[in-house]
Order: sequence, then structure tokens, then C-alpha cells
Amino acid sequence: MNNPDIILALLKTTAPFHVLPESVQKSLVDLMTRFTFSKEALIYRQGITDIDGVDLIYKGQYETFFLDTVENKRSIEIHESPYCFGGISVLLNRKKALKSVMVKKGTIIYRLPRKDFIELCNVNEEFFHFFTNAFGRKMLEEEFSHFVKSPASFEESYYAADQLYSRKIDNIIYKDIVSIAYNTPIYEVAKTMSQNKVSCIFITEKDHIVGYATDMTLRDNVIGKQINVTQAIGFCHGQSHRQYL
Repeated sequence: MNNPDIILALLKTTAPFHVLPESVQKSLVDLMTRFTFSKEALIYRQGITDIDGVDLIYKGQYETFFLDTVENKRSIEIHESPYCFGGISVLLNRKKALKSVMVKKGTIIYRLPRKDFIELCNVNEEFFHFFTNAFGRKMLEEEFSHFVKSPASFEESYYAADQLYSRKIDNIIYKDIVSIAYNTPIYEVAKTMSQNKVSCIFITEKDHIVGYATDMTLRDNVIGKQINVTQAIGFCHGQSHRQYL
């Protein structure tokens, strides 16, 4: 039986559910279904298993990984509470599991159904961009990008995700990745993002992507900290494949 207090506390501490208004968090409580795993098991297999919803780990552990051609585990990550699994798969991988998951014995999770998760993405842009930004960060990792087979187009992914945003806009225009050199002044970076109407821009050095910046990082780490906007975006250059600012 679900304990509303436990679920609400989990929502308040698990990204990106923690950014939602409390009234929305409370509305999700009755939608969550509890699952307890009595033994270790492979519950998701990359590219094969359909994702029925997003899983919030309450207790225990998810081990995520890719299986290579000879069934060896690659890019292993261990996730414990608070952690949300499945959002990127639902939105950007045709509802198929992006990585395989081995669940530890005794793990307890609460699952939000896929349709309700997509509705949250429809009405809360910050919530939605948590997953797209996370995917962008992971694609900067060589091993991750090696195993991920991107959909033919973002349009195909969005249609697979119950036509995400279909009730908000009539047509979706898909753009190429926008990038800028690491020695570009911060104000020029912001100007380029505005001109291209993007919330994330990739930072390059010698034609290689070495990092990225987002609307939120510009807000929090430039405006909020009163950083000199004539300074180069790559002032923290040397720490490759990272979020700038």
C-alpha cells in the first residue's frame, strides 16, 4: 500500500521532480505505483524493453550499463535514491530503454506512468529540459555516444513520445546543433543562443566539442554571480567535456 508521505518526500528530493510546485507534487502521489524487487534481475534491456513510466528509486540500487556485442557490461553506473530512471528513454529513444538495468535485491521504486510523465513535460519546460540537457551531457562521453543509436530524427522521437508538445504548437522545426568557439565572449554566446532560439549551445575547440552552456547556467553563473560578460566562455578551459560556467 502506498504511503503518501513517503512518496511526497521522494518527489521533493528527486530531480527534476523537486522543481515542481508542491501542488503538482501532491497531485502525482496517487499516480505512483510501488514496485518491490525480491531478487536481483535484469529489468530493462537496451533498445528492447518498452519503458512504461519513469522509476524513482526509494530504496536499493539500479546498476545501468550497455551490453556490447559479446554481452560484456560497458559504461556501468550505480544509482541509488534519490534518482529518476527512464525519462530520456521515453522522450528521446522511442520509449525503449536506452541502457540495460540490473536491479538489486530488495530495491523499492515508485513508478509514474509514461502518459503522466509526458504531460508534466508538456506543461513544465524546466522539467522537460532536465532530461534533454542530461542527454546532451551524456553524449559528450565517448563510450556513451558510441553505444547510443540516435533516432532517425527528433521528430520521430517526439511522435513516439505521444506527440510531445502537439497540443502546444502546430509545427516543430528541428535545428542543427548550435556551437561556438571556446574563446567567444560570454555576451556573444548569449546573443548567438537568442538568434538561434536554442537553450543549449556546445563549446568547441579546434572543431572538437569540449563542453556546453545552457540558459540556466548563464542565468545562475553569469547574471547571478555578476560575471564579466566580455570574458571568454572557455575561461574554465582545460576541464574537457563539461558544463561551462
